Amino acid sequence: MAINSTLTNIINDVYILTKRPQAVDRTKFAVKNATLKLHTRDFFPKDFFETGIQFPSASYTLQFAPKSIVPLFRAPSYLRKSDSSSGLGPFLDYMDPREAIDGYGYDKTDAYYMAGTNININSSTALQYLIFGCYVYPNITDGYYASWIADELPYLLTVEAALKFALETGNTTLAKGLQLELEGPPGQPEAGLYSQLTSQVVANPPD
Repeated sequence: MAINSTLTNIINDVYILTKRPQAVDRTKFAVKNATLKLHTRDFFPKDFFETGIQFPSASYTLQFAPKSIVPLFRAPSYLRKSDSSSGLGPFLDYMDPREAIDGYGYDKTDAYYMAGTNININSSTALQYLIFGCYVYPNITDGYYASWIADELPYLLTVEAALKFALETGNTTLAKGLQLELEGPPGQPEAGLYSQLTSQVVANPPD
């Protein structure tokens, strides 16, 4: 599959910093790795995704695999009851599976928890429709590469990828300079490129 233009542009910019245009595959890997690293530094609103879920039938206990619905799923944010007309009901509470029993020995209801790759739901009412909000990973495949960081903060991503490349190839001099550019001088993190992500952080990350 052909590499899309966004990924190609970042790769070409990394070549300028590393001066290694012959290292095609290694540079592409570094860009993809840097993309994932930056997107997972925190939970960003622009990595948020929401969709409706319809189960085959209504039930008090439900289970679904998030990745079967949202292939790039990273972490849940919320579940909210809904109905066939898209009416919105109460939010479900997230709980630790070890705390699924209340003080009286009963299963907690209107709550959900992660168990491996599945989300399990206990509802106080028969439930068939949900609104699912979650955070997703960026798409880093060659032909469908998509990253708001690549679009809005391309130089940050370029430097992060060049640092990855420099560390892997033993270019400590280049790596030191790039690290300083990313983190800022000692005691001045606001002067580093990473600070560009600060304003993008969501106020209330998922549990």
